Amino acid sequence: MTKYLTDDEVIANTWFLTNYGVMTVITLSFATFELACNQKLYDEIRTVIITNDDDNDDRQLDVDRLQNLPLLEAVVCETLRLYSPTIMEGRIAKKKMTIHLGGALTGVTLRAEETIEFGVYPMHISAEYYPNPEQFKFDCFLLEIRNQLTPYAFLPFGLGPRHLY
Repeated sequence: MTKYLTDDEVIANTWFLTNYGVMTVITLSFATFELACNQKLYDEIRTVIITNDDDNDDRQLDVDRLQNLPLLEAVVCETLRLYSPTIMEGRIAKKKMTIHLGGALTGVTLRAEETIEFGVYPMHISAEYYPNPEQFKFDCFLLEIRNQLTPYAFLPFGLGPRHLY
């Protein structure tokens, strides 16, 4: 049995690939800009390539060598924090509930099917969660430090199943 995509599936996939493809290009553009201003990652990549060269002249950055670049993920995460592709995030309450997050949202009651939205970008540049929040400083995303981040204070793609931290 041969299965074909429906017109709606083709449209949905086209929208998804176009939308997220543009976001990927924008994120990579910002990362390139920040790396031009800060050469730590570039230096690390050169060190890994040269150190692991094994007398091979092609000096390619393969998957095994990528795993030896602890700054790479930190730089990408910091780029997504500072230049977040997601500006707002929203959820719909399944049942009546009262929010207890602290601050202005403590004690807010949502009815079933009521929507709540919050700003991701303002959270990403908040001094409450990140020191010097408007500066490109990827240190907080290094493996040994990132577990100290406030849960859900980093939401570059929302809270879905691929949530990073």
